[in-house]
Amino acid sequence: MLILASRNTNEITKLGSGNIFKEKYVFKIKTDVNDENILWLSGSGGFCKMDKKTLDTIWYRPKDINKALKSNNITHFIQDQDGGLYFVSGGNLCLFESTNVKIRIVDPSFKIRGSVHSLALSDHKVWVATTTNLYWRIPLICSSRVSIFIRPRSFPIRNISRYFVGL
Repeated sequence: MLILASRNTNEITKLGSGNIFKEKYVFKIKTDVNDENILWLSGSGGFCKMDKKTLDTIWYRPKDINKALKSNNITHFIQDQDGGLYFVSGGNLCLFESTNVKIRIVDPSFKIRGSVHSLALSDHKVWVATTTNLYWRIPLICSSRVSIFIRPRSFPIRNISRYFVGL
């Protein structure tokens, strides 16, 4: 169930009665970096782009957009300055570009191991924390929005505290 609460009027509106939001699970909610009237939700059915004023929604299902992906389930995501949404699916770091409705697997030969607990952007790196490792990638963004990724790095989780200095 999704609930809209207003600070000004103290009113609460239930959005999840099947009329606006139909998915079983919502894992993350984030305001768009470029448009504060857009809300991104991730859940068991993929990404949902919701207009905060009209409550109109558009669903993006990863399996339908990129046939190499086996699941629509998105538990965690992070948005870059250009509006791209990074997420992990089936052990692959993926980039969803909503402007042209495209999902790219960043490096199909490299698999992220363990359950994803968090994604972050810092110092031009995409960080992925899992139950077993901390991974980072450095995307070199060109003007045509083509990403080139430098060799992935991963660190065993038992040594994770020394890698968070300066984050």
